[in-house]
Amino acid sequence: MHGNIRKNENGSSSYIPLSAWKHSLILTINFLGFFGCILILYGILVIYTGQTYPLFEKYANPLTKYLTLLGVLLTAASIYGGPNMRLPDPFSKKISAPLVIIAVLGTIGILALTKIKVPSHIINGFALIGIAGGLFRTISR
Repeated sequence: MHGNIRKNENGSSSYIPLSAWKHSLILTINFLGFFGCILILYGILVIYTGQTYPLFEKYANPLTKYLTLLGVLLTAASIYGGPNMRLPDPFSKKISAPLVIIAVLGTIGILALTKIKVPSHIINGFALIGIAGGLFRTISR
């Protein structure tokens, strides 16, 4: 369980649970990481055995597209959340993050509402943008 423990004036401790939104966000991020690990393990299994599994293949590719876009969307939108270790640059907050959010939502719309096949390299490009955005925020100034 995630939350904070606060010391009371009398020396006892009390647990302060996270909001439902923040707890859901933590669970979503954990699920994204877990699913990424499953994909890696599956890839290793395919390389090792030389055999693919049609049922997994049928669902993994479309699900991966949606989850990758969700991860990028959350990364881009994170600059509008609570305090961060490093505040976002004005360019990120006013230009790049809104553009990424709009592009990701548009791509999700294309995937969900049309029969257009979005190539994997586009999804991977979004993933790289999301990762780069996260990495920029870890660098001290």
